[in-house]
Amino acid sequence: MEQPVTVTIEDSARAPTTLSVQVSSLSWGARLGRGLKTLGALWLASIASILIPGLHFVLVPGFFVAGLVFLVLRVRGTVRLEPGSFPCPKCGVAVPIEDGTTGWPAKCACPDCCARLSLTPR
Repeated sequence: MEQPVTVTIEDSARAPTTLSVQVSSLSWGARLGRGLKTLGALWLASIASILIPGLHFVLVPGFFVAGLVFLVLRVRGTVRLEPGSFPCPKCGVAVPIEDGTTGWPAKCACPDCCARLSLTPR
């Protein structure tokens, strides 16, 4: 269910500004499903990397641990920001909100001036 949320855009060099964005709440089942898909993909890559001589000493445990880390990160995101854009507080260029952005604070970067922006709910 989409709902508008007022967020604060923070940049390290400027005063915070506010705007409204659309967010969807993610249920526990949806968050767990996303996390398990990511875990499965990374563990499948871990199994496939067994066949790579030499590198399998690093790749297998790396993909295994990455799967667990990304499972936790995917389950922690309770909201999903809907794709859209907002004006950069530094240069005024439209900053896209990428599809699949989850959790607070949401991080974005201006494609023109490379300003790192943080969106937090008010």
